[in-house]
Amino acid sequence: MSNQVIVGSGVRVEIGLTEGSPKTIQSISKTSPGVVSSSAHALANESAGYFLNVVGMDEIEGQAARVGVGGSPTADNFSIEDVDTTDYSDFTSGTFVPIATWATLSQSTQYAIGGGAAKTEDVSCLIDTVEKLLSVKNAAETVTIDIRSLKADNAAMTKIRSVARALGYLVFRVTFPETGEQRLFRGQPSLPGESVAQGATGTGQLSVTVSGHVCYLA
Repeated sequence: MSNQVIVGSGVRVEIGLTEGSPKTIQSISKTSPGVVSSSAHALANESAGYFLNVVGMDEIEGQAARVGVGGSPTADNFSIEDVDTTDYSDFTSGTFVPIATWATLSQSTQYAIGGGAAKTEDVSCLIDTVEKLLSVKNAAETVTIDIRSLKADNAAMTKIRSVARALGYLVFRVTFPETGEQRLFRGQPSLPGESVAQGATGTGQLSVTVSGHVCYLA
């Protein structure tokens, strides 16, 4: 594990281009990290995917995850890094959808992960003289990605536009050079913008509303 400061050079931003067949899940432990039981899943160590059609453990619906943390997964089980299911609801049923292929968003120039303050509710009563605020839910994480505007879309941008127009979701992966740390998340992308000025290179930006949370992977 590296303790070096992140440097914005050689950083690869990718999107999940195609998906594999969903894996049926029998159970998910309530541990940190969570352990998934899925008979003969055939998923490789450090492959990525997301949870879909989950019943019971609603908190994990749509969450992106990486397989086989801390060693190779077994034939019927795998752990999921940076996904703490300890306080989640009891799992009933669901699937894990693996990412089969990736496409590089080579025109990306910057990304920023933001969260915002938790949602609060005023629970003070008539007798109170000071406002009492109770945190009721976390704000959704958002990721903004700045890009260079190209005359023709590459495979990654074509996929992003298609999914954004359909109000769909994509898995994103950011990988740092040399030591390979990653940021992994799934979310709903916006349509990318485009700005071109006289004598300057074209720029743009897209935002992603994250489903679940961003995973920080060593």
